[in-house]
Amino acid sequence: MENNNYIEKFRRFLKELGGFPFDGFKPFQIILFFLFLTFSSPVSAQLGFCEGSKGDAIFHEDFEGLTQLPAGTTSYNYVSGFPNDGDYTISNRNNIPTNGSWHPSLPNTTDSGGQVLVVNADDVNAGLFYRTEISGLCQSTTYEFSAYLSNVYNRSSGVCPTPAGGIPINVRFEIWDETDSYIIQQGSTGDITSTTSPQWEQFAQTLQSQSGQQYVFLIMYNNVIGGCASDLAIVYINFRTCGELTVAYSHLTMPSICRLTLLASVQRLNKDYSN
Repeated sequence: MENNNYIEKFRRFLKELGGFPFDGFKPFQIILFFLFLTFSSPVSAQLGFCEGSKGDAIFHEDFEGLTQLPAGTTSYNYVSGFPNDGDYTISNRNNIPTNGSWHPSLPNTTDSGGQVLVVNADDVNAGLFYRTEISGLCQSTTYEFSAYLSNVYNRSSGVCPTPAGGIPINVRFEIWDETDSYIIQQGSTGDITSTTSPQWEQFAQTLQSQSGQQYVFLIMYNNVIGGCASDLAIVYINFRTCGELTVAYSHLTMPSICRLTLLASVQRLNKDYSN
């Protein structure tokens, strides 16, 4: 009885606000409504890696052979030289264009051949760093979306004294559904501060695919408005399965992935790219 009184007070409160028409709704219907709102909202979580083994990359981008990104991949403008605010370029890691405040080179990673995406974060709008579509997902499978990031501002240059070390970079990883209409999973790196010597740091977001889900969009978005030192390099954007990959065989077809009706199946261990 006491619970019903609380719900009735809440119903009257919403009515006075001109909100949802809950008149005539039973208490359990109101509860179900708010449960729907809760579970239909985008999932926000901390970034994290696969646990255990990892499968071969379904998609990877190391920017090798690219002069600029395909249309629609980023909201930043391409330039061939030093990128000013709101611009990006693709450069060799050993020859980063610099105005005296950036690291002129970046260390090697085990996953990159040398090309990197360098972005000078927009000082007016946050901006989209990178976007791509992934197809051919297996249902009820865990995936990992990862990338290496580096703050390219050289703290020892002293060009950005305030705030100390300049504005840190902060990137949001988002995974959108196949209709590109709502976020399935998202998480942020937190502040990545500048350093006196260049370094890479890898971040990742995991995803559990749903029944019938075949496509997703991977997005990296700027969490902050740019300014002095809020500039970054990105390399080796990767999407792969967590754990072992099941390869299915049928007497009617060649080996295929994620087949539901099988006569036999085998599992193979995949190369582990983790450190």
